[in-house]
Amino acid sequence: MVADADAKPQSRWSVLTRTTLPSNGGHDLSPQHDGEHLYVTTDTQVLLFHCDKLTFTVADGFGDHSKIKSVDRHPASDRIVVHQATEEHWWSDTIRFTGRPKLKLAGERLYKVRWDTPAAIP
Repeated sequence: MVADADAKPQSRWSVLTRTTLPSNGGHDLSPQHDGEHLYVTTDTQVLLFHCDKLTFTVADGFGDHSKIKSVDRHPASDRIVVHQATEEHWWSDTIRFTGRPKLKLAGERLYKVRWDTPAAIP
């Protein structure tokens, strides 16, 4: 069988709807691992997006925090790791955990942090 050189590749993804962010600077997106919500970070907030209702709420425990680069919930332990840039830079040398002490890695320039867990296949 010979492939048609002019044929366009089939896309597995398509946009079904768009939802406007409640604050500027959408930055990061990660699953909350409850089957319904995604964490969304913006320039000034950490939000939860309800995938079925297409609504945003401020994520519990975060309030309005600026310069949050990533939020990631561990799927088994539910521990949350957060990366927040410094006032002066887009990076920091500190990893934050909710309900746990910070971990400082002197001299490092971290941008985002994630748990290292096997990814689910969509």
